[in-house]
Amino acid sequence: MHQPASTPAPAPRPTAKFLSSKLVRRVDDTHDLARFWFESADFPNFKPGQYCTIGVEGVERAYSISSAPHERPLIELFVELVPEGELTPKIWKLKIGDAVTLRPSAKGLFTLDAKFKKHLLVGTVTGAVPYVSFLRDYLHKGASGDKFYLLDGASYYDEFTYDKEAHKLTVKIPGDVLIEAEGNITIKGARIDLNPDD
Repeated sequence: MHQPASTPAPAPRPTAKFLSSKLVRRVDDTHDLARFWFESADFPNFKPGQYCTIGVEGVERAYSISSAPHERPLIELFVELVPEGELTPKIWKLKIGDAVTLRPSAKGLFTLDAKFKKHLLVGTVTGAVPYVSFLRDYLHKGASGDKFYLLDGASYYDEFTYDKEAHKLTVKIPGDVLIEAEGNITIKGARIDLNPDD
């Protein structure tokens, strides 16, 4: 049973199978989309684009990591609520300070390939998460010479959670083009209405 905010859920004892982690920040972007920041001092380094596995009350799921490796010990996740799901309703009930379990390593092969210099990044809503990690890491390392083309689609404009951050990145990474699709396309600040009669 979920405990009240005044008494955060106790942290599970770390084992070889799990790390302890707690929720330290949350931003609700829409009624069913939110960003969660979990703190785990022991979470190891990872590659942008990889995912972690978190659990609440014994239910686990894998989520791509929005944050870049240098942002540890914080791990940022962008999650969509599935009302009939097993885990996301439990995540939605978490309060600041509540504990979750965390598998002790990130996994996944969907990472940036350094031998290519042009990158077409296509995703919708939470599917854009790995690209946020790619770009944050790229800028943090002071890299240059690559071009990123981001196509991000959504049903509603308020689902473009990383919209403002992506626009800032287009300024910091020359050649980067931000394209959004939900009745509008934005290309370097120029918006084209796809549904003029709506």
